[in-house]
Amino acid sequence: MVSAHDQDGQIVLDEPVEPREGIDVEALRPDQEEMIVEQWAELEAAVEEGAEQCERGEVEDARAFAARLVMKP
Repeated sequence: MVSAHDQDGQIVLDEPVEPREGIDVEALRPDQEEMIVEQWAELEAAVEEGAEQCERGEVEDARAFAARLVMKP
């Protein structure tokens, strides 16, 4: 990740970076960054919950699950 700041409406990198021709760069506003952090926390919580369910044996065979989906009326 590269840090940058706004200087008179321009994004200025905080440290030099080796330029790569044609690379796309995405900048997030602070309000967007907070949203990303919240989404990441939700994802981590969901992954943790899934791991705990697996440890408790609360799993279903993928083929059985798919067959059950196909058989739904």
